[in-house]
Amino acid sequence: MTSETADLVMPSGPSSLSSKPEKTGRIDRLCRIAIETFLLCMVALTPWAFGSVEPWAIGLIRGVAAAVLMLWSIRVFLGGKSSLSGRAPVFFCLLLTGIFALQMIPLPLAIAEIIMPRGLELRESLLPEVAATTASNYSSLSVGWEKSFQSSLTFVAFAVLLMAALSHLQSVRSIRRLFVTIAGTGFALAVFGIVQKITGNGDIYWTIPLTRGGTPFGPYVNRNHFAGFLEMATLATMGFTVYRAQQWKRERGGSPFSVPDFLSDKTGSRIIFLALASIVMMASVFFSLSRGGMVALSLGCVVFLLGIIKRPFTVLGMTAVLLAAGSLVLFLGGEELMNRLLLADALTLRLELWESCFALIQSFPVLGVGVGNFADVLPAFQDFPAHRTFTYAESDWWHFTAELGLLGLGIILAAGIWFARTLIRGFLNSTRHQPLLLGLMAGIFAIAVHGFVDFNLHIPANAVLFVLIAAASWNLARRSSDSSASRLERVT
Repeated sequence: MTSETADLVMPSGPSSLSSKPEKTGRIDRLCRIAIETFLLCMVALTPWAFGSVEPWAIGLIRGVAAAVLMLWSIRVFLGGKSSLSGRAPVFFCLLLTGIFALQMIPLPLAIAEIIMPRGLELRESLLPEVAATTASNYSSLSVGWEKSFQSSLTFVAFAVLLMAALSHLQSVRSIRRLFVTIAGTGFALAVFGIVQKITGNGDIYWTIPLTRGGTPFGPYVNRNHFAGFLEMATLATMGFTVYRAQQWKRERGGSPFSVPDFLSDKTGSRIIFLALASIVMMASVFFSLSRGGMVALSLGCVVFLLGIIKRPFTVLGMTAVLLAAGSLVLFLGGEELMNRLLLADALTLRLELWESCFALIQSFPVLGVGVGNFADVLPAFQDFPAHRTFTYAESDWWHFTAELGLLGLGIILAAGIWFARTLIRGFLNSTRHQPLLLGLMAGIFAIAVHGFVDFNLHIPANAVLFVLIAAASWNLARRSSDSSASRLERVT
């Protein structure tokens, strides 16, 4: 008689009671595995769907977030361990959600006119159909309520993914699985992008032409956004490479080894693959000809090298990786790269756009035009020809300020400062996991720098990667800080 049959025959008694916790634990474990699988699949799959910029892809991300939330709720109901590492991320997410809600809540016209001096006038001229449905004595601060609502749903989906990652990517094993996924996805994207650029005709996947313009690279419509994903993946992989190398060295007890021994060792071959993956990924960013990506990745590499400056052999190894990547770039297209670097047309266009953004912010200084409404309001402020249209401000920082106002920007900056403070403290206290944290920190720094000249955080695939590496870095930093505090308590 099997155990399952016995449970059916004897529904009561000690064996029946003991089986309930086992079943509960099994369900909890399955939910945890499913949540982590969803998170890792988001990293691995979203870039291939053109960066997930299409409405159907955004809908899938929302659906995955809803599924993750449901599974997480089951874990909480069953009493599973799913606590968050720190309350600060929840607090700042709630503050931003409050900004979105405040933008959409109808307010008395007297208050709305103070907060957004030109808002009502622009609503009538740009969106007369929205103005016609507005109550006579009340108005929302958002110029277009429906677009703000849709954008708020997307933000909530990313907030759910962030909280789930903070709760379920806490162990070193789960974080290592995230690094493996990032390295594998980044390497595959880099190889695909390079091959497509060399052998393709300008179409995505060799068969999908661009009907609305663009500068494609790999599966992305815009090469700058390909570079944004790869710069984060490259620096994270570099950190994972150093971590694995140091771990392998500790396992050998510092005993000497030869190159053949290293090559024949299973762990050594994996380290070599990670180094090669870093080289190919870095080369693909430069080969994409994204100037913002080149600068951001270069600065990220500087941060990474400064973080390992006290380890001379590690610095030499990473320098060799950088030199190999540079040689590969020159081999693939050094002349084309130099010609691209000497052009300044895109910068001139961006400066004109940001001048218009500044005028827009002056009219909507406190809470902005409402999330999702930038493209509808910008034409009233642009000085350049009307045939040039922009959905985004070509800068995450300008775009955040235009749609969320100075109050929203202040919340984002406060969250960034708190986040950076936590990561730096964790890095200084860390020992074994320091390279992992350093790679993530360098990637976050690179995408923040790139955000001054592009809008990578508004590309869903890139936002997914950013959210997960931010959660992993936060958990590693908190782990290091807690370990340091415990050691101090034992000493004192």
